[in-house]
Amino acid sequence: LHGLRTFTRLLALVDAERELAPAPAAIWKAMAQEVPEFTGIEFDRIPPTGTPLNDERFAGLPFVEGKSLHYEPRAAAVEV
Repeated sequence: LHGLRTFTRLLALVDAERELAPAPAAIWKAMAQEVPEFTGIEFDRIPPTGTPLNDERFAGLPFVEGKSLHYEPRAAAVEV
C-alpha cells in the first residue's frame, strides 16, 4: 500500500494531467457513505488486528461467508 502511494505521487509529478486512481482512504470514505457499518472508521487507522463491524444487516444474505472466506485478524501482540 505504501508503495502504491509513492508510485501515485511520483506519477503525478511526471504527468500532472494523468487521471490517477483514488487513494484507498478516499475509496473507504466513499464506501462509508453507502455502508453505515464503515462510518467513523478511517482506512489508515485500521489496526493490524482489524476492526469488528456490526454484521447483523448482512446475516440474512444468501452468500454469508464460510470459514474459508472469513477474515481472521492477527492476534494482538502481548505486551510483557
